Amino acid sequence: MPVYDFECIDCEIMFEEKLSITESDKTVSCPFCQNQNTKKRLSIPMIFKKQTSAPSPSPNQAAASRRHFSGCPCC
Repeated sequence: MPVYDFECIDCEIMFEEKLSITESDKTVSCPFCQNQNTKKRLSIPMIFKKQTSAPSPSPNQAAASRRHFSGCPCC
């Protein structure tokens, strides 16, 4: 099932929803404020390809990938 990126207009939070292709145009509620004032964001599809060898990320790169965006409600 595809994952779509959404943004809540009211609380300015970005979130993801798994929706079937037939549900992709349905109205989605924000998981934080429950309002339906959301819009679908343009997202880049992820294409997975088997790699023979990939370098391990440095500790700084690994820590940076776990950081939340500015204004994250859980921090």
